[in-house]
Amino acid sequence: MPKNNAIDIDITTGGGFTHTFPSASGTLASISFAQTFTGVQTFNSPIELGHASDTTLSRSAAGVLAVEGVVIPSISSTDTLTNKRPQPRTNSTTTAATLAPSLATANVYFRTTQTATLTIEAPIGTPVIGETILFYIDSVAAQTLTINATYIAFGAAFPATTTAGKTFMMSCQFNGTNWKSLWANAI
Repeated sequence: MPKNNAIDIDITTGGGFTHTFPSASGTLASISFAQTFTGVQTFNSPIELGHASDTTLSRSAAGVLAVEGVVIPSISSTDTLTNKRPQPRTNSTTTAATLAPSLATANVYFRTTQTATLTIEAPIGTPVIGETILFYIDSVAAQTLTINATYIAFGAAFPATTTAGKTFMMSCQFNGTNWKSLWANAI
């Protein structure tokens, strides 16, 4: 029996094995192949990933992980993100008869060379209050423009046509019932 109840095991072959430490805790120095763990694994100290201590995964609080001491925000956490920029989700195509925005894929829609009548339909998906959607329609020539009634114009009514050589821009925000335009104009 090795000193201090240490057990030497050759695990370099990748074969399956069961290792039961003689005490409540133990250490495996390194493993050079994939391992599958079943059941609950309890680690009472940080886990080192990579060489030496270049990436340390640790428990910051109940249900909170940290890498190198920096808390990892989760889907359910209420962390404040700083120095981060949300990346707009965009959809860009040329002419199309209808524009049916899908909230699951984009919030900014471009039509780069609209050469046909266009109908902007109600968004597909479930919006949240405050969500925004933007439209940029570049028209080669004046085209009939129909906008679904879920979009509520701010001030003047929406135009019935696009303007040749101009970009129709419309910004709307969901208020819980409809999409109210914050701004709509041709520039």
